[in-house]
Amino acid sequence: MSNNKYIRVLSKTVFVRIARGKNVISKHFTIRDYPSLEECLDDARKWRDAEHLLHFGCPVTESIKQLSKKKQSHSKDDRSSLPELPPRLSYGFSRGQLRYIVVSHQENKAPVRTRIPIQNEDLDSAIKSAIEIDKNNP
Repeated sequence: MSNNKYIRVLSKTVFVRIARGKNVISKHFTIRDYPSLEECLDDARKWRDAEHLLHFGCPVTESIKQLSKKKQSHSKDDRSSLPELPPRLSYGFSRGQLRYIVVSHQENKAPVRTRIPIQNEDLDSAIKSAIEIDKNNP
């Protein structure tokens, strides 16, 4: 049996749709334009293989290839490399990546947590900003 990945046979057309992430490539092949369904499928496979190779740099395979995870600069497992923070300050992680410094303080006798984002600043200046907020809110 031939590899029909990304190919669907509809009532009047053969539809090829390659969707990988946000990239979607599609094309209809009208069965009436070909002498037989098999020739239409062969043309659809050739187009799919060429487009897949052009856009994604690898041939179409039946199996799924697991891509390696991106290396993150500061993950939850790598906390030993982070500097020690003063009391009431902590690191904030989102999706396994260090995103902000959290300052725990009180406003109107209610506990409040303020986040200082790290992606806009480097780590040292984010810590300095957090210490400044902590000094202003005893």
